[in-house]
Amino acid sequence: MAPGTPVNLGIQGLFTEPRERAVDEEIVIDGETQFPPWTPGMAVIYDLAGGRLFELGAGTVPVFSSDGARAAYLAGEDALNTGGQLTVVSLADGSKDVLGTTGNVVRWLDRDALLVRETNNEWLTVHLDTGLSEPTLPPTPSPTSEADHGYVLRDVEHVGHRLQRGGNSRTRYEARFTNGARISFEAYWAIPYTDSSVILATEPQDDSLATNLFIVHLGTGETEFLVSTLSSSPNWPISAAGASLLWTERYCAIVDEDTNIVERSGDVMLLDIDSGRLTRIRFTGLDQEPSEGAYVTLVDEDTFQVGAFGIQAVGSLQTMTLTAVLPTEASWTDDWRYAATGQTSGHGSLC
Repeated sequence: MAPGTPVNLGIQGLFTEPRERAVDEEIVIDGETQFPPWTPGMAVIYDLAGGRLFELGAGTVPVFSSDGARAAYLAGEDALNTGGQLTVVSLADGSKDVLGTTGNVVRWLDRDALLVRETNNEWLTVHLDTGLSEPTLPPTPSPTSEADHGYVLRDVEHVGHRLQRGGNSRTRYEARFTNGARISFEAYWAIPYTDSSVILATEPQDDSLATNLFIVHLGTGETEFLVSTLSSSPNWPISAAGASLLWTERYCAIVDEDTNIVERSGDVMLLDIDSGRLTRIRFTGLDQEPSEGAYVTLVDEDTFQVGAFGIQAVGSLQTMTLTAVLPTEASWTDDWRYAATGQTSGHGSLC
């Protein structure tokens, strides 16, 4: 076999017939926030550690400097379309420094300089020490992360039939290893697990989207059955870290075509892979679309985040609590101290 040529993985022991399962515990997690409701279009910074709120007025979503000392945004009622005034905010006291540049996109170049895209699509470098700007080339895209595994998992071809809510019943995946090896297999859904295994969902058997979850070892094709559950289509939040597997059953609700009634589901399920203990989690007070459940994913073995297009809340599996909650989805700093929201270009539904 030539290097880089996909090798089909002979998976052993898969079955699609659902097995009975028992939920060992049900937990309700309160999503109440200490902050007031967000007014759409307003630029806001939340200091989660200090309990402070910086209400900046109309503007784009503030972006944070790498040292966590400042944030920059473009102030204006319709900054994304007509341009806004470049403004830098001190996170120590909330003071503003309004610079003589306008644009509709801003990002940090380094601690002392910003990149701003003007409404004519030209880019400027703005130096904070002098306030002066100069033309520059557009920024290059950041390289794609290779994840925390010895391979990258890619979906390369849809091979199954179309499901009721969209999406396909089977997809061909490739695990592309750093040494050039490529292993191919088919599944309804698959996510990386360890350096030598994935978690796989079998093809749904009916409109309920019933599926079985397995660990699949990429070197041998051997499997370990985990649990029967309800999947989602066309998008499905499911993630694994350590011994924890977290997913939302039927994140995209099923609509009765005759009555147009939305059957909301969206229960979040947590499986301890080592013990087999299964927990159902429900959230209260979070801002969710009527046709969607909670979009919950693992950050690491203990931390999870709630939010599809941004993050509204961060929680702990150890304490089964939300450690920080916002009134809406937002962008956060890596240390979870600050979050921000403001004008965005909008998006469609994942469902």
